[in-house]
Amino acid sequence: RRTATGPGSQRGLLLRECHPNLSRLSAQVSGSSHDQSIGPFAVKMGHPETSSKTAHHLASAEGWLLLHNPIEALGELQCIPLEDRKDLLFLELNWRLHADLQEWEEALKVAIQLISEHPSDTSGYILRSYAIRRSKEGSLEAASQALLEAAAKFPKESIIPYNLACYAAQLGNLKEARDFLRMALELGDRQQMIRMARRDEDLKPLWSELIKG
Repeated sequence: RRTATGPGSQRGLLLRECHPNLSRLSAQVSGSSHDQSIGPFAVKMGHPETSSKTAHHLASAEGWLLLHNPIEALGELQCIPLEDRKDLLFLELNWRLHADLQEWEEALKVAIQLISEHPSDTSGYILRSYAIRRSKEGSLEAASQALLEAAAKFPKESIIPYNLACYAAQLGNLKEARDFLRMALELGDRQQMIRMARRDEDLKPLWSELIKG
């Protein structure tokens, strides 16, 4: 639900279901393999003459989003050349922008593009479910069903069963929620995830059990 720290987790972007943030990006600034800052991003870009400019606009957009100013972030993203707009970081920032503006149908489109362009990365699948839950035609059930696809594709990613536990708990399926949460704790940093779960409103039905554990 909120953020994890790895390729869906290790990079750390909006990977926890409830409160997406840019920890994925800021983690890379401090050297994590997932969050992109100017250095790693510039190396990744294909056109040396534009990569530093693109990286600058991405870093600026990230900063504006961290300051809760999606309008300024949009201005930065609009400066990025078309050939760079399929990049993972661009798409993730674009998703966050629409999420901040509560434009869930647009966020869903971006998440679907993320999956199409970067099928081996977990973020598109996680962000797709996040948007499905909040879109006009979406629901918790639909979000959960969509994320099950990612669970099969990324069996070692702890944030996916964590999110599935959140969905199950909110749907009243507490046994299923316990099973998914147990799986998440086995895959991820157990203590960190317990602390996260104890503050997570989606998992409130399990809080008394987590206090005991």
